[in-house]
Amino acid sequence: MTIIAGDTKVVERGHADQLYICTTGLGQRDPRARLAPDALRPGDHLLVSGPIGEHGTAIMLARGEFDLGADITSDTRSLWPAVDALLDAAGPQLRCCATPPGVGWRPCSTSWRRASGVAMLVREAAVPVHPAVAGAAELLGIDPMHVANEGVLVAACRPRAAPRALEALRSVARR
Repeated sequence: MTIIAGDTKVVERGHADQLYICTTGLGQRDPRARLAPDALRPGDHLLVSGPIGEHGTAIMLARGEFDLGADITSDTRSLWPAVDALLDAAGPQLRCCATPPGVGWRPCSTSWRRASGVAMLVREAAVPVHPAVAGAAELLGIDPMHVANEGVLVAACRPRAAPRALEALRSVARR
């Protein structure tokens, strides 16, 4: 059996004195698609399942590091409904799927670019960002594309599958 994924947490020295639970999921590859960062091809479309930056912004606000009165909650949730819908809608035309890491979406796209050798053009104005997250990011001088996400996924698919894949994501989006 091969371990195909893992997660790490970076904690400042002396701050790891509370309970931390680490998990690894094992399973079988879904036969509907071969998902891999090196599978991207020129012309593929990038899709995001929902607004970015909510988790990281909610954590910063909850820590009391900033005196902002924004009402932002973490987007933490199961992504399986979105992945399942994508696999049903796009199947083998789905190239790659990932959750942006704790440092935001840009590092995810960088790792895909390096693995596949395909340059990416991201229309940042088309990436959904909740107005309160955008406002907090602007006040803090940070880019929402670099803020942590937990309940959002990014997917790449062939152009002809993009409309069906996007509709599938919208069908399972938060209401």
